[in-house]
Amino acid sequence: MNIKKFICNAKTLVFGRLTSVRSSGLRNSQRGSTPILRLPWRLVLAAFLVASSLWLPQTAGTTYGSSSDAWPDVPSNEAFVPNEVLVGLKPEVVQSLIQQGTFGAQSVVSAFGVLNEKYGVQQITPVFPQVDLTDPVALAHGLAGVFKLTVPEGTNIFAMISEYQSHPAVAYAEPNLIFHATNLPIPNDPEFNAQWGLHNTGQTGGTPDADIDAPEAWQITMGSPDTLIAVLDTGVNYNHPDLQGQVRTDIDKDFVNNDNDAMDDHGHGTFCAGIISAKTNNAAGIAGVCPNCKILPVKVLNSNGSGTSDNVARGIRYAADMQAKIISMSLGYKSSCGCSKTVAQAINYAFERGSLLIAASGNDEDKQRMSYPASSPRVMSVGATDHRDREAYFSNRSSQLDIYAPGVSVRSLDLQGYRTASGTSAATPHVAGAAGLLWTVYPALTNVQVWWLLRHSADDMPAQATSLETFATAELSEAQASNLRRRVFIPRVALSPVGVFVRTTVGRLNAHRAFTLSRRGEVYAPVDTCNSEPNCLGGCAAEVTLSGTANEHNDLRLLRDLADRVMASSEIGQEWIALYQRHRLESALILATDGELRAQTLAALGLWLPVFRALTYPDNNAAQQVVITQAHAEALEQVIAGLSARASDALRADLERVQQTLQIRRFVGQEAQSAWQALNASR
Repeated sequence: MNIKKFICNAKTLVFGRLTSVRSSGLRNSQRGSTPILRLPWRLVLAAFLVASSLWLPQTAGTTYGSSSDAWPDVPSNEAFVPNEVLVGLKPEVVQSLIQQGTFGAQSVVSAFGVLNEKYGVQQITPVFPQVDLTDPVALAHGLAGVFKLTVPEGTNIFAMISEYQSHPAVAYAEPNLIFHATNLPIPNDPEFNAQWGLHNTGQTGGTPDADIDAPEAWQITMGSPDTLIAVLDTGVNYNHPDLQGQVRTDIDKDFVNNDNDAMDDHGHGTFCAGIISAKTNNAAGIAGVCPNCKILPVKVLNSNGSGTSDNVARGIRYAADMQAKIISMSLGYKSSCGCSKTVAQAINYAFERGSLLIAASGNDEDKQRMSYPASSPRVMSVGATDHRDREAYFSNRSSQLDIYAPGVSVRSLDLQGYRTASGTSAATPHVAGAAGLLWTVYPALTNVQVWWLLRHSADDMPAQATSLETFATAELSEAQASNLRRRVFIPRVALSPVGVFVRTTVGRLNAHRAFTLSRRGEVYAPVDTCNSEPNCLGGCAAEVTLSGTANEHNDLRLLRDLADRVMASSEIGQEWIALYQRHRLESALILATDGELRAQTLAALGLWLPVFRALTYPDNNAAQQVVITQAHAEALEQVIAGLSARASDALRADLERVQQTLQIRRFVGQEAQSAWQALNASR
């Protein structure tokens, strides 16, 4: 339905009854009723349940939520709340209402009366109450226009979402997703009490110095009370002996029970807070990474360790409003299940307020995708390592993973006493604490500069000469990015005469080395639009090439399985993996800025994918029939030539070395498995 037709038909949609609602505390609220014949038609267009201006027909059982209402328990084993829908108005609709002075009216006729009555909407609550209607950041990201609709159990919310989504005043409608604390079962190891992640001497059988160099960093600073680190979690036990005096109990917030007491009733949040800022040099317990920093507890997960999109979003916004420099989130939605537009709006708001958002990559053993919000382009993502500097088996990753940190058998606080646990939940607060140390010494740094320093100062795994590369190439313009079939995330950094300075592999956090880098840069973090499933980012050549294709997800899975199952098991394969990782950003940028080469590469991949499938899944009957042809050889040579023509000297030299090793034409006519075996035997 177009807008003009909607206006013409609005009279037939509007119920001629008046509704009186309770104030939700939004600014500019007005009392009184609005007769239907005097209602401006532009207001009818925009009309939608705006909290204290959430325009419902008067039906039995309909109530209006406010900040004093307690939130119900969230099922711990569900993907979304079965009887709740989050709806966001278009920003221009909200702006129009504000300009008319009608936003926040307590009594308005509903243009959505038919839909509200059809689905039996029982309660409507603003996700972000008391939004400042003069705040351009909040308005730009639509915080004022997001609401939660509660309907009876058994309602088909997906049919409801479809109908509300089609309304011209609605930007989006989505389920209220359930986020979970990203912890693993606790090891039964009561004797373990060494914090190897801070200072590893091999005391747990691990590799010496496979740690974050905390004592070395403490020689520079142990943090400052002015550095506020928000922990969005199950709350924090601020009475724990190792946290007394470390927690801002004057501004803590509980969005689960809607009060100002974020006491932990689970233990997960206390565990994470202990890693960040447990008291140090007190002859008891453990040491925090940033012991002089302050913790802001924001409870968004319940006693089961689960919480909803709206609570997580409200928590992010609150932490930013309280001027938290760092927002640590050891939580996430399933890596295979996408993102939340409501949470994305809060992330954009907090990011533009200057907060550094850090989140756990997740524990799904997913080597293709990360959990959300770690997969957001405006969130620093953290994976987990063990005491030998190996990636934890459970740790999720994608090409966009920013950094690793200790996350296996980590010692920290329990609700009462201490415990050892594993998970990317444990890794994340290590990075949050290190960010606190860095910001204490350099308070003028921006969030993207702190992010850049932490990522680029990380130790390689295993330890070797750091993977910092320079290459000169064109930046990806907005016009070029818009030509891709899905949004692609490639870090943008300033060019200099010596080229671009970037880390090309993911490293493990080194809190001390972040102080010592002589060069500074910024991470390019585009707006989180949450615009595809399961995640909307690409940061390597394969992801750019396959962007928007019908089998994109399956093809990327095949390529990652090829690397993990086949390449990693041979010397040649390991060399090629290292080369690909070293040059993945440069090659992605070349392909993103050259549509002709990207199309040529896609055509070549179309030829080679059956070969890769035969190598990766050899038990498949079709694998024995895949033969390398002249067309395969020519397509590969053309792609290498195209990349070389635009490559840096380093990339061009490595491409030449690959070509010399491969000599693809000698394998024409051979079956895929035989060719791979012959190639490895030739070394």
